[in-house]
Amino acid sequence: MHGVGFTITNPNNSVASSTPSNPLGFPSIFIGTYGSKRTTGSNLPKAVSSLTSVPTIFSTNIDTMNTASYNATYDVWFTSDSGVVSGSNPGIGGAYLMVWLSKPTDKQPRGTLKASGSVITGVGGGWNVWYDSTNPPCVSYVSSNKIPALEFDLNYFIQDAIQSGYGVTSSQYLSIIFAGFEVWQGGDGLQIKKFCANVK
Repeated sequence: MHGVGFTITNPNNSVASSTPSNPLGFPSIFIGTYGSKRTTGSNLPKAVSSLTSVPTIFSTNIDTMNTASYNATYDVWFTSDSGVVSGSNPGIGGAYLMVWLSKPTDKQPRGTLKASGSVITGVGGGWNVWYDSTNPPCVSYVSSNKIPALEFDLNYFIQDAIQSGYGVTSSQYLSIIFAGFEVWQGGDGLQIKKFCANVK
């Protein structure tokens, strides 16, 4: 699969002390439709019940970067219907699913830790699972060890979330797939070498 990427240069900032849990931003690449931006040929939105596979590649340079406060993550949006996302979140009846390739020591995903070192069928490594049921709910799969790149079928995580009751349901629609970095501090030189996804 072909892919695209980018490099962060000179962010020169850190989060406000009044909202330390909120990242500065989420520089990312996505497929689907977000606001007025639409990618071609994404096959999104697509009913979760109709998904057969979502092969994807996310390659970064986090293994060569110095220690700072950022992660490398997928942010996957599910909506209650096949309409275009018009707001800043998936909306009522929707959900988030995140896959963290890395986690800064001073930050954590939304919610509470539900499982440690979980094995996800079809995906290597161990995964710590965090879940927040606040609407729209968010499930985050966090790699037990920092990994710079991952090539896998995203549908394995989607099906695990459905079976575990982590907010994603077969009646929803897969609408947007983001890949990028949540940055709380630092991040100069962070790079996505390749991102691609094929929704089938």
